Amino acid sequence: MWTTLTVDPTSLTQARLAAHWASQIIAAVGTHLVPAKADFGHTNLGWEHATQAVTGRALDDLGTRVGLRVADMTLLVLRGQDTPEGLATLSLHGRTLSEAHALLRAALNEALGKDVGELPLPDYAMPAHPVRDGAAFDTEGLDEALGALARWMANSHDLLERFARGDEQASEVRLWPHHFDMATLTTLVPHADAEKAKSVNVGVSMGDGSYPEPYAYVSPYPYPPSREEAPALTFGRWHTEGFFAAVLTGSELLAGGAEGQAQRLESFFVQASGISRTLLGVGAAPRRSPKLVWYKAAEIEELGEGRVKSVNAGHRGVCLTRHEGCYSALTNACPHQGGPLGEGSIENGWLRCPWHGWDFHPRTGQSPDGHDDGLETFPVEVREDGVYVGVAPEDPHARDASDVIAETLTNWGVRWVFGMVGHSNLGLADALRRRTETGELGYVGIRHEGAAAFAVSAYGKLTGRPAACLAIAGPGATNLLTGLWDANVDRAPAIALTGQVQSQVLGRGAFQEIDLEAAYGGVAQFSASVLHDSHFAELANLACKRAILGRGVSHLVFPDEVQTLPAPDAAAGTPEGRMPDLHTAPSPASLDAAVEALEAAERPVIIVGHGARFAMAEIVALAEEFNIPVVTTFKAKGQISDAHPLGCGVLGRSGTPVASWFMNESDRLLVLGSSFSNHTGITSYKPIVQVDFEAEALGRRHAVDVPVLGEIGVTVGLLRERLRAAKLAFIDQREEVASRWAIWREEKRSRLDDDMGKGINSAAIFDALGRKAPSDAIIAVDVGNNTYSFGRYFEAREHTILMSGYLGSIGFSLPAAMGAWVATQEDDPAFKGRKVISVSGDGGLGQYLADFTTWAKYGMNITHVLLNNGELGKISKEQRVGGWDVWQTGLHNPNFARFADNCGGLGIRVETLDELDAALERALAHEGPALVEIMADALLF
Repeated sequence: MWTTLTVDPTSLTQARLAAHWASQIIAAVGTHLVPAKADFGHTNLGWEHATQAVTGRALDDLGTRVGLRVADMTLLVLRGQDTPEGLATLSLHGRTLSEAHALLRAALNEALGKDVGELPLPDYAMPAHPVRDGAAFDTEGLDEALGALARWMANSHDLLERFARGDEQASEVRLWPHHFDMATLTTLVPHADAEKAKSVNVGVSMGDGSYPEPYAYVSPYPYPPSREEAPALTFGRWHTEGFFAAVLTGSELLAGGAEGQAQRLESFFVQASGISRTLLGVGAAPRRSPKLVWYKAAEIEELGEGRVKSVNAGHRGVCLTRHEGCYSALTNACPHQGGPLGEGSIENGWLRCPWHGWDFHPRTGQSPDGHDDGLETFPVEVREDGVYVGVAPEDPHARDASDVIAETLTNWGVRWVFGMVGHSNLGLADALRRRTETGELGYVGIRHEGAAAFAVSAYGKLTGRPAACLAIAGPGATNLLTGLWDANVDRAPAIALTGQVQSQVLGRGAFQEIDLEAAYGGVAQFSASVLHDSHFAELANLACKRAILGRGVSHLVFPDEVQTLPAPDAAAGTPEGRMPDLHTAPSPASLDAAVEALEAAERPVIIVGHGARFAMAEIVALAEEFNIPVVTTFKAKGQISDAHPLGCGVLGRSGTPVASWFMNESDRLLVLGSSFSNHTGITSYKPIVQVDFEAEALGRRHAVDVPVLGEIGVTVGLLRERLRAAKLAFIDQREEVASRWAIWREEKRSRLDDDMGKGINSAAIFDALGRKAPSDAIIAVDVGNNTYSFGRYFEAREHTILMSGYLGSIGFSLPAAMGAWVATQEDDPAFKGRKVISVSGDGGLGQYLADFTTWAKYGMNITHVLLNNGELGKISKEQRVGGWDVWQTGLHNPNFARFADNCGGLGIRVETLDELDAALERALAHEGPALVEIMADALLF
């Protein structure tokens, strides 16, 4: 796959000379360790995409070989073909030729298990360079030039390989270390005397005394007697001084613009080789021409006279023109700046580029005044049913860097990507598309990148597994940050994949360029850029591992051109051998201390936080065996049913008097997976045993009596065994639990009919939702008074509750519901088929309202319960309580129910309490997105 060349080819001289001299070490190995060939083929080199290196021939049956990674001037000792194993690496910077030679010989001795000898360098003339006289290699300041040189080699190899496949007489494509050129030789008339054979050499020199820059050439042999007879070339010219060849310099190639470089170079090879055959008297080349594939581009009268249009023929962008009664098809991208010619116009008989005004003939694609920057044209047929354009069959997709990354993500269990496809992530998006087509990955295209990040955060909180979010460079990447911070502070695994401008223009203030690693430095535990020489699979391995083990955010940055770097032989990463057993037990001493503390208790209480959500089976078993009441933090609401005889509801500002009463009456607290938020209000004056899997969380807010580091489920199981062995019996508080709930439920009932004539009160809303929602529904709640009321009034059964805990970000619930819904589409029995509900106020819904259309697009079976009170109710309350004027908290709302209908969902508006039950029943039974807009009282929450 061609990588666009942008660096001035005349600036590569020093990089080319350094690489030329370094390649002599590899040539020396081939000269002395590979069986000799008459054409010296044992000394030449090949190009490997997997290692981005020029490599010599194999030295043994295991494929051991030496190579030079040009981009960073590193000698390699490799073994194996499909997934090359690096046996040794040797940076040449700061080392002399003899030092590098000696170190490589030592590495080969070890790799081959024998003494390879001295391996003297080839004895032929070489261009002058300081290393010849004993100076060290110095690559300081050559990074850009070496990278560009490597791209020249990779591109040349691919194009020459493609050219050779079209000619049955063409030889293998190799790089010759003496002249440092890559070529294929077509022998047209063989002869025992090589001087009498006829051949055409097609290749690319990295530069020499004739042209101090990379240049393509086609040279017939023997040279024709009259060198003036060769016809003019569309690209390039005939070189006649010293040697005879068609030549197209790198500067000339780049002068035609970024678009179509490969096509121009291929056209040069084909045209010049055909002329060379004619000059040799051999005739036209028997090239294998692929059969055209025809695509319907337009209806017959769709395009009027003198009009143009952008169309696609397969994946080829085509400018369809109608001029002087004829349809024509040209490549759609202007060769200068890439402007879409199909968006231009025909003026005075010329097709004008809409970006910079350059003209082309609308039928032939030629430029005026004989310029050589014409457009590629395609055959057109006008048939009965439309206008058709014929193009050559597309080459099968070649595995690239993005494929390696995408496969690695799925190998680590990533099943979903939420994102927005854009101009700087197209290569990566295409790799994700291929994974969706095989069923290994699901993709949800969102309307705002912030929604993607919140969906990924919610998915991680729910399942403990990472999903990924995709965005472009610049604004797309920054839009992800709020949702990713939510994942960070709530300890949810998440992976962010962001595009970036091309690496060649990084640091120059390019369009949409920002320093993404810096922007993500605070939120991401792992953030890295995927570069030309990166080990793609290893970066993806690290991103997945850090997200899972660190329960946080990993971030990968993809410069535009890196996304499609060829990686035909690169293996994807896997978690095998990289993930430890996370079920770690506490130290015996800390376990002893915890048991001793609990032995002194009569009325212990368990406080469960969000961090214990995957250990509830063990926790409930402990509570039931020893009659210990269980209180939850707000983030942990629903982790034990409020109907359980020992379940005491939520503690803190969003909680119930039941939970607070039991904490206050306790004489010991066993706190599991809680971070002691100030909103939760876990008392500091009770003796506390705190268990957590994260050392930093222990005693974070204040000192505790017994901090225990260990996986919560394992630790609780060990505590249960030890308490049973000690034959402990605590006071059975079940009757008190039932009594306290009875008092609170009576209080809630007394509030059901509160009515100030300004809407339905929150106690009645959540009483109805508690009665009508499926008992195992997954419920995403937002931020604001609606959330406080949900914590107090809604009684959880087997529900799973999702919220923006520590960040407390308004707008969480709608995108979070998308993250929950995709989990219900998987085969995991913990989530498969469960109903998803989201709850918010009108302030929260407005944040990501557009993504209700995403629910409709994907047929998401989600019901949103909206408490519309016409204001930011919680902020109004805080202004009143703080003695401030209530200011700028009122909201101007649409009819949200009608909005839902217009988006393709079901919308129901509820204005009186007697309408509520039926509306909820209907919405919850609806197959697809539904919204119940409840006109709520801002003061009765």
